[in-house]
This record gives sequence, C-alpha cells and structure tokens, in this order.
Amino acid sequence: MIIIGVTGSFGSGKSTVARMLVKMGKGYLIDADKIARKLVNEALRTKLIKEFGTVNKKKLAEMVFSDKAKLKKINAIVHPLVKSEISKQIEKTDAGLIIIDAPLLIEANICTDTLVVVKASTLKRRERLKKRFENNDIIKRDKAQITIIEKIRYSDFVVDNNGSIKDTEKQVKKIWNKISDK
Repeated sequence: MIIIGVTGSFGSGKSTVARMLVKMGKGYLIDADKIARKLVNEALRTKLIKEFGTVNKKKLAEMVFSDKAKLKKINAIVHPLVKSEISKQIEKTDAGLIIIDAPLLIEANICTDTLVVVKASTLKRRERLKKRFENNDIIKRDKAQITIIEKIRYSDFVVDNNGSIKDTEKQVKKIWNKISDK
C-alpha cells in the first residue's frame, strides 16, 4: 500500500491534483475537509459551543481565522478526530494506493509515504477563490497555514499549478510515473 499526501496553500488546486493521482493510480481518495465537515456530531457540537459559542461554520471561520489562539484551540479539537477517521478509512480499504487530500496535512502531522505539495501564485489562488470568499477571508486563511515555502521543505514533489489543466496533468503524470516505478 502506498499513501500519498497532497497539500498546498488555500486555493492552490490540491483537490484537482489529488483527483488526478487517484485516476492515474486507480486509488482511493481520502478528503480531510469532507471528513471534518461530517464530524460535526453531537459531542463535537457540544465542545464547539462550549469553546466558541456557536457551530455556525461561517461564524467559526470568522473567529478562528482572526485569532491564532482560537485557531489553535479548534485545531486541537478537530485534528485528532480527523486523523482518527483517516486511520479508520485506511484500515477499511484494500486499495493499493491511497491519496490523502488535506490542506493541513503537515500542521496536523499526518504521516504519508510521499508528500506532494501544490503551489500557485497568490494572484491565481485569489482568482480561483473570489467566487466563494471575500479577499479578506482569503488573506486570513492564508495566514493561518504555514507558508508554501515551508510546505515545500517537507515535500517529495512539487506541482506548479499556475498554468493550464494540461500543464498540471503533465506534471502529475511525471510524479505518478516516479512513484509507481518505486
């Protein structure tokens, strides 16, 4: 079994790259963001209300992305649950290839065999995100993550996602060929 982690800055295109790897290797995708959204069960709701006074996603985002202490607190609550669910999904699957798509893969200390970091310019990322987020929200979320330079230091491979989808696919194909040859 090979476990590939895919991470990058907010709006860099990591989910696109993760889906490409899944398709190329006929792998199983684990999406950490989807797991986090599904984890809002009664116990977690109670913890979030106790700590933050709300479970409203938009209000929580405003709070935690404006206050590093609150961000650290919510991550301490959510990350262990997400990591546990990722482990359960890995144990349940018989797939030979698992791709973990996680924006905070490094920050949450999620172990993988290979780490792919997806990068894109600030301008390109904001262009992609402007339909769903205000510019100020994008800046706050960017500041909440470690820098792309730091992420690259941990990486085995880097995908530059500033070009066309075809350019990205060519890079991912080269990475997949190197990984699958091991």
